[in-house]
Amino acid sequence: PLKDDKCFNCGKLGHKAEVCRVAKVFCFNCGEGGHKSPACRKPRVSR
Repeated sequence: PLKDDKCFNCGKLGHKAEVCRVAKVFCFNCGEGGHKSPACRKPRVSR
């Protein structure tokens, strides 16, 4: 059901990232859009 869908942009339930009204997020680890660093699948970058 749609109410169980979790948005990868804002993290809230009930909608998907494609229709999210929150500003698009980007990852501070890899620099790519669509996810935040805690959800990043790439190796952690030490700075």
